[in-house]
Amino acid sequence: MQLLTATLTSAPREVNTKYGLRTVADLRLPDGSEDALWRPGGDTHFLSYRKGSAVQITKDHKGKLSLVESSAEQPPTPGTAPASQPSPAQLLEGTSKADIAQYVTDMAALYSYCYGEAVKHLAQHEPPEHAIRGAASSLFIAAQKRFDLA
Repeated sequence: MQLLTATLTSAPREVNTKYGLRTVADLRLPDGSEDALWRPGGDTHFLSYRKGSAVQITKDHKGKLSLVESSAEQPPTPGTAPASQPSPAQLLEGTSKADIAQYVTDMAALYSYCYGEAVKHLAQHEPPEHAIRGAASSLFIAAQKRFDLA
């Protein structure tokens, strides 16, 4: 069994599964791989964590992940960020203006491409402009998630 510190790449959320209500969050392991951490439904402690929070987990010999809970551990106070969540300034630390500009340019180009594809594929249906924008935004978000561009 391994004790690891992982980073949440999504905020915990509740989902209905064939096994009932469950709480799940996506996380990045120290080796850079991504996995999901599943908890019982209604786990208010787990739901109090935010994207970017560091969590202690164990990984057994089968690869099953479990949250390490300490009796001394207090959940974050609602409305405040956990201490382990980096501030926007910390996230940008070491990032040059040129890197930020390039990222913004790349994301604009990706959205433009998604918009063009939405227009091309939806044109035969003569959709209103807001429907094209919605489709383009959905394609943009899906591409970001699929290729880890966010």
